[in-house]
Amino acid sequence: MNIPNKLPLVNQLERKYSGPAVSETLVNTTNDLLSLTYNYEHKLVWVKDDESFYFLNSGDGTNINNWLKFQSSLKLDQWNVSKTYKTGYLVYFNGILYQAKQNISAGMKPNEHTDIWQIITGQQNYGMQIFDNVDTVNITIDDRIPITNNLPEFTVYIGKLFKIGGNYEMNGDGTVKLGDFEIIQPDIERISNTQYTIKFYENGNLKKLSGYVIFE
Repeated sequence: MNIPNKLPLVNQLERKYSGPAVSETLVNTTNDLLSLTYNYEHKLVWVKDDESFYFLNSGDGTNINNWLKFQSSLKLDQWNVSKTYKTGYLVYFNGILYQAKQNISAGMKPNEHTDIWQIITGQQNYGMQIFDNVDTVNITIDDRIPITNNLPEFTVYIGKLFKIGGNYEMNGDGTVKLGDFEIIQPDIERISNTQYTIKFYENGNLKKLSGYVIFE
């Protein structure tokens, strides 16, 4: 990229308006990407409607295929009955991790609409639940899972949770990112065929911990 006239910046800037410093770094929709004027390789633009960064990967930017969505981390949210979801969005519901196959209207429960929600944890009898600074974790197992007389297999990981923009940071394999993690054997109580309670103790007293539970 050749910039003929470079102006040295020797002072800090103070913003006096509510908006981006460079106008073409923020647009409303992906269609707006096609009408940008001063494009260059790897130009980075935030698209409000998609809540994502896009960068110019090839061409002059007038074709949507010139732009690629920039993704550096995964967002993990509890499914919200009043929220709409865009293609590719990740949620967890009843301890199972789902990904939207398409744009999804509000109220479409992942376990009831598997034609538009994809289970990405590998199996329907696999679940994961995050807990943050608590001494008790209540787990509801999806009622589609076959019930046996045996307890599900629980694996409990504890450690330091990380957040990006209010969402828990995930590893590429769909597990939760933890610092200084370890696996523990907690106290597990079966309340019903679908309800379980996990409690954490230290020296006979309840202890607050953070981490996640995997069960199958």
